[in-house]
Amino acid sequence: MFDRHKYNVSDPLHRTYKGRCYRSKAEMIRASQLDLLKRCGEIKQWVYEPKFALGCPENIYIPDFQVELADGTIIIEEVKGVETPMFKKNKRLWRVYGLYPLHILKAKSGKMHGWNRTVLLPEGATDAN
Repeated sequence: MFDRHKYNVSDPLHRTYKGRCYRSKAEMIRASQLDLLKRCGEIKQWVYEPKFALGCPENIYIPDFQVELADGTIIIEEVKGVETPMFKKNKRLWRVYGLYPLHILKAKSGKMHGWNRTVLLPEGATDAN
């Protein structure tokens, strides 16, 4: 019998793109969208799972994507289905120590082809992009 993950994560076959198994199907879909945006020239590049120390070396936050837009602006994207207690802690730390806007993406009405986007700006930031 197949064990269900407590957050209902898809089978690895359904969340693999270009040989990489993503943590969720939504992350995999976003990675494919970022590839398309890069080919269209809307973004320069994207990085999967960059690491950020938030306040001290022990507080490491690994968001899903770091995206460099065509104009050179950097944004961080976090694809979310469920906001875990750890993510809520990281959001609080990001407000204080984050370097870039954090874009939290949630699938619209359970669909994977559209996103509800919330932008969390670090303290002192003025531009949400």
